[in-house]
Amino acid sequence: VIVNSTGEGAYGLDPEVAWNMGLNLTQKFRFNYREGTVSAAYYYTDFQNQVVTDIEDHHYVRFYNLNGRSFANSLQFQFDYELIHNLNLRLAYRWYDVKTTYNGTLKEKPLVAANRAFANVAYETRNHWKFDYTVQWVGTKRVPASYDNAEGLSPSFIQMNAQITTNINNN
Repeated sequence: VIVNSTGEGAYGLDPEVAWNMGLNLTQKFRFNYREGTVSAAYYYTDFQNQVVTDIEDHHYVRFYNLNGRSFANSLQFQFDYELIHNLNLRLAYRWYDVKTTYNGTLKEKPLVAANRAFANVAYETRNHWKFDYTVQWVGTKRVPASYDNAEGLSPSFIQMNAQITTNINNN
């Protein structure tokens, strides 16, 4: 681990400073007597200073203050709808564009997937048992060069989760 200290903060690093702005639009609707919402959200963050964690050299992890540009764009769409009584569906997609300057070159931030998708089905019984099933797709991510390979992309993957929940009341 190498810390290139030029600032006056902790470990010689200056604090992070960023401007964040965004917009969220949400529309409620009714279809087949059921409630639903559709939303879109866009956020932009522009870093004036950032503590950069540089893993571009496989021999070291370097920490230093930003010397160049760094920004993040995020765009998300979401759809929520009650399919039948107590059976809810949520679908979402998120796009990230996150870039940071490493050693004078603006690059995609490593290990951050540009694309993600999400689907969730949730059901609750009359006696308050809750059943959730979620599928999430995570797209490829930039992986810096390592001992074994040149810089490349990680494979995308799908993750599935299921959960059953209830409250046990001792009253």
